[in-house]
Amino acid sequence: MPILFQGVRFGKSSSSRAITEIADRVCWYNNIYPRAIYDGTSTVITYHGEPGQYDRYIMSYHHTNHAWTGPMLVVTNPDSDKGDSHGNPALIKTDDNYWHVVHAEHVATYNNERATSTNSIAAWSTQGTFGTGHTYPQLHKRSNGDIVVLTRQTGSKKDLVLYTSTDDMATWSGGTTLVDAQTADDSLVYSYSELDVTNNVLHVFMHYFKGTHNSPIYDTFPREDVYYMYQDSGGTWRDITGTALTLPLRRANFSGDLLAYSSSGNHTHLTRPVIDSNGYPYIAFTESAVVPTSPVSVSVQGTNMITRWNGSSWDTDTILASSFQDVALAIDAGDDLHCAIIGQSQNIVKLYESTDAGATWTLSQTMYNEGSNRRFWTIMRVDNAHADAQFAWFAYEKTIGNPALIYLWGANGLVSADGSLSP
Repeated sequence: MPILFQGVRFGKSSSSRAITEIADRVCWYNNIYPRAIYDGTSTVITYHGEPGQYDRYIMSYHHTNHAWTGPMLVVTNPDSDKGDSHGNPALIKTDDNYWHVVHAEHVATYNNERATSTNSIAAWSTQGTFGTGHTYPQLHKRSNGDIVVLTRQTGSKKDLVLYTSTDDMATWSGGTTLVDAQTADDSLVYSYSELDVTNNVLHVFMHYFKGTHNSPIYDTFPREDVYYMYQDSGGTWRDITGTALTLPLRRANFSGDLLAYSSSGNHTHLTRPVIDSNGYPYIAFTESAVVPTSPVSVSVQGTNMITRWNGSSWDTDTILASSFQDVALAIDAGDDLHCAIIGQSQNIVKLYESTDAGATWTLSQTMYNEGSNRRFWTIMRVDNAHADAQFAWFAYEKTIGNPALIYLWGANGLVSADGSLSP
């Protein structure tokens, strides 16, 4: 089992280790979530284990006791390809108070692991499987307890599919195709969703790749524009004007009122959306004129943007004009926006805030500056976050073979390995 920590703080020195001993360069994908949830007592985090095996692990931080539990082994990697990092797991807690972890290797059947006791992460068993050919699960819980999973279905093409469970993830229905790519040259790249629990509305943003499948431009992961649709409380899918959509959508439909932002040929790297108190969706993304051929090793100058619905049209503004890797957007009860950004150097995380719906942004603070030892990669907000644990991000050391780490940050700074807070 991976070592929990060595050293005092997540990633404080080159000898310290955070949650796991991953040496592979990718631990998290920003379109697999939730990865961390606060349940009223603890912040629970799930992740991959060691490289070449990628077992699934989980751990929790108790906010009253300031103590860590775990890591606990959820399941030994069942994938045929033990080196496939796409199987990093998503997390959710059902209304019967059991934790669940959903995972699958690239283009595979989802495994649903369930804790064997309520309100516990100590022991696990496989509850079942669902779907075929899937990657990138996004889990949401409706106000009535139903669980929905939005996922990409891949083979030679990439579709968008929705599943639903009405019995605490014991069985699944649906497998409804929302977007049908039809051919490999007509493929959806990634989707990013968020559930407005109050209004029972599922919001979905997407982008498409441009070019020909397996051509050089395809192999550099081009993705363009920002598209949007939503599922209303009655289950009907609509564009932003409220017009009902005929499913499945195809590439020819992705224009007009489905288009939230045109990148004019530039690359768009999307992130998880947020919903304000009016039920209006926002999405932050990085736009770049250059597409990296190797996202881990190539620094590309980009602009951090935000697109939001104002009630009658889409507004787009700049958060930060020079950045690179990833952003995580959060919104508070007063509709103020908080955007954590990994800088272009990939070793610093800064927090920007907006009090005017994203029109203007102010640097609030530097969340952490590692120096030169590590590269930060993917950052995510914590669901239902406690003030002391609002964002988590993944890093790897620049020397391949050294451990990767996960950082947990809140209003009082990083959460330390001993459970104390480190402003």
